[in-house]
Amino acid sequence: EKVFEIARVFRNEGIDATHNPEFTMMELYEAYGDYHRMMEITEGIVVGAMKALGLPMQITYGETALDFTPPWRRATYDELLREHVGVGMDETEKVFAEAKKRGIETTGKDADVVVSELFEATVEDSLVGPIFVIDYPATLCPLTKRKATNPRVAERFELFVAGMELANAYTELNDPILQ
Repeated sequence: EKVFEIARVFRNEGIDATHNPEFTMMELYEAYGDYHRMMEITEGIVVGAMKALGLPMQITYGETALDFTPPWRRATYDELLREHVGVGMDETEKVFAEAKKRGIETTGKDADVVVSELFEATVEDSLVGPIFVIDYPATLCPLTKRKATNPRVAERFELFVAGMELANAYTELNDPILQ
């Protein structure tokens, strides 16, 4: 019912301070587990590793103070967009206007793509964390289960620390018609 693999990964991507085309990754699955369960496991692995290494829960990364004391903050994609930009992901006209104001090309793009580009340009770098960003626009997550209360939202998270994505998981889509 549970399986994991730790492997070297090679991606044909560029390299910068937050991306390396060669890295080690752990992939795991748990039958009947959802994205809430994956957040619990992710938090437990990181905190357990820090304890095993004798590290304190509060550390400094460059100039940034980080506190890994659980539980870590969980905030929705929409909440963070509203907090940092002042618009919600469902406010299409405001999202397009804000994107244009910030120099993001919008011509011919789907609203959720523009939301994503606006989020990446304005929110991600400011996420000190650790913070789980949850509930992404569903059109950006094709194999992800939709929230029962809002099918426009996908049950997905990304873990951010110091503006960098460290983990990504979602509840697997198990509806054969949607799939």
